Amino acid sequence: MRLKSDDVLPPGFRLHWYQVQSLLGDGGFGITYLARDTNLNQLVAIKEYFPKSVVSRGEGHEVVPGDASDEEFFRWGLKRFLDEARLLARFRHPNIVRVLSVFECLGTAFMVMELARGKSLSDAIRSHSIVTDDQVLDVCIPLLDGLAMVHEAGFIHRDIKPNNILLRPGLGPVLIDFGSARRPRPGMSSELTAIVSRGYAPFEQYDAGNEQRQGPWSDIYGLAATLYHAITGGAPVDAMTRGMCHLNGDPDPFVPATRCAPGRFSSTLLGAVDRGLVFRAGDRPRSVGEWREMFPAHSAVRPPHVDVSTEALDRAAETNVDAVPRAAPMADGGAAATAPPIDEPGDESTVRNPVVADTDHLRRRILVVDDERAARTLTTRILTNLGATHVDTAGSAEEALARLDDARAVPELMVCDLEMPGMDGIQFLRHLAERSVHAPLILVADGDERLLGAARHLASVHGLAILGCMRKPVTPDRMVTLLSRLDVTPAGGREDDRSPAHLGDATLRDGIAGGELDLVYLPTVSVKDRELLGAEALMRWRGARGEGLDVAAVVKRVEAMGLADAFTEQVLRKALAQAGEWRAAGLPCSVSVNMFAASLRRLDLPEHLVAVAEEEGVTPRDVILEVDEVDFLAQRDVPLEILARLRLRGVGLAVDDFGTGSSTLDRLRHIPFTEIKVDRSFVAAACEERTARVILESSVALARRLGLRAVAEGVADERTWDLVSRLGFDAAQGFHVSAPLPGDRLAEWSRDWSMGRVAPGEGAMRASA
Repeated sequence: MRLKSDDVLPPGFRLHWYQVQSLLGDGGFGITYLARDTNLNQLVAIKEYFPKSVVSRGEGHEVVPGDASDEEFFRWGLKRFLDEARLLARFRHPNIVRVLSVFECLGTAFMVMELARGKSLSDAIRSHSIVTDDQVLDVCIPLLDGLAMVHEAGFIHRDIKPNNILLRPGLGPVLIDFGSARRPRPGMSSELTAIVSRGYAPFEQYDAGNEQRQGPWSDIYGLAATLYHAITGGAPVDAMTRGMCHLNGDPDPFVPATRCAPGRFSSTLLGAVDRGLVFRAGDRPRSVGEWREMFPAHSAVRPPHVDVSTEALDRAAETNVDAVPRAAPMADGGAAATAPPIDEPGDESTVRNPVVADTDHLRRRILVVDDERAARTLTTRILTNLGATHVDTAGSAEEALARLDDARAVPELMVCDLEMPGMDGIQFLRHLAERSVHAPLILVADGDERLLGAARHLASVHGLAILGCMRKPVTPDRMVTLLSRLDVTPAGGREDDRSPAHLGDATLRDGIAGGELDLVYLPTVSVKDRELLGAEALMRWRGARGEGLDVAAVVKRVEAMGLADAFTEQVLRKALAQAGEWRAAGLPCSVSVNMFAASLRRLDLPEHLVAVAEEEGVTPRDVILEVDEVDFLAQRDVPLEILARLRLRGVGLAVDDFGTGSSTLDRLRHIPFTEIKVDRSFVAAACEERTARVILESSVALARRLGLRAVAEGVADERTWDLVSRLGFDAAQGFHVSAPLPGDRLAEWSRDWSMGRVAPGEGAMRASA
């Protein structure tokens, strides 16, 4: 049964202190919304109990059941929804989605959950990202840890599948959508399709009238089926089909993982997956602990286990009263911090009543490195007051490096002073790079901001993940701002980096000939009215076996092999074909394609591009070619003739990564560019560094004087958006708008964006819908 538009609460609707932003998703028994907690000024996910087959939305948005039978079922499900939400609210585990509150309103109930951000396991499977034992275990082992806690509380998930597992960079997987009130009353076989996920649900879950047969072993089947999908590329045969074969005396059609993927994964791992998929519930492992013993050893360092219940919840459990407080949750979720004791009084004014941080970020193991005890104390107190659960300190860079040698204490976030005796912070950065440390860094110093800027740039050159810098003393507001960037700052500070892999020349040549190249598209929007202007094509190289590759890492080899033209031909044809599909779907927007200097030697490029555009149903004015400034330096013989002739035909020309080359003004003088794309390194730093901000101001002023469009690259948060807006940028792209999207999703994203269904800053997330 499809959800009707009138069933969905409209954007701006208030539920107590929560304001609905947009629809995130719906199922047979609920509707999930993106909402803003106006008390804590943070985004949350809210699930409404709404069994759409038996209720409708009445006057004042009240939920109204149908006949008396519907009323009975609705009340039965409502009680389960409330009971399960209150139980879930007691869990504090880094790999289980958190329930923050539950309340009754509009004749039904609403569950407030943390907003889980990341990509689904389904996405990872489709991109062929799970190819080793460790990658499977990185998903499996943390979830087993979380499920063990859930099962000990007498609760099971019942809907484990790839879409309900989100992968968060640096934080591990999180299990979402616990399917509250998803068990039907006996006799409601017509509802089974809304309750059972085919291929992932065990046979006992199809028996609506016998819930006693379900238990931890049912979740084991669901997780085993999920791992089977990740390993083999497809879900196992549906349990109902297997059951019919058993009843008829036919062979089980299930093909074990040990037969599907021998040699690609260890026999131990494949055997453990097959044990979890045994058809008879009684023959499966009876507990997560029993099943976990069957898996191979896992060496990855995982986030610390945090299992804390609030006092209010514990008291409620003892007295069997409402277990979820009606007020908004505390900033720290009631969790007790395990930070070192405060060894010296600090400035209380700097740590009292801090702005609220996203507590999900603060479950990480944090290391504060500073030679001054008072500074360590102040930073530690700020972090714990914001809700940090584990803060360690080191009084020197040498001590911090020693901590890195202890696998049990490897930090997941570091706050580091630059000015330390002995090994200073600059040297420390080099040692972190040599050890391939991936923990995000916050740099602090007493010195001027230019020193911080230099350190930040050096860290980026080293490939370290930098959240930002701050001058001492550390403040809660500034700390919250930097912590908010944990979602959008991968190692190296670039949004579209991919880990390079080694491919031979023959593989590259065959891959180009075979079309082993994917494109995704990063939307560019108007800063003034947020209208979609176009999308930049970003290359993703799959290689011969489906590996993800950073194309920039192989471009030089492609050029050296004389394959630049063939490489560029693929990109142009795929990008222009996609632009043609957008135009046919009623989405007229430009497509931007990065050009390499070697391809600009092709004398017939203008005529060829126009011909391809016409074939795909677009005009040359729909195309923007982006040329990297650095490419100009490497290719001083770039034919200005070709660029000028492209411009004569209406093709837009953008100078990409503006500000990173040494010949900027000379190129602007001679080449007929139509826009300047200011490099993300300046944009990301401008809110903190005066020098970067001045460069942005000068870039915008220069663009205006020359009649060019000024585009800000890498706008990652609302603060940066506000800055580029104040400075007068014409357009922006970055994770504040959206992550790169497959081409066939841009039209849907554009509709949601224009109607306010995609909240600014949330385009790069997968929410717990």
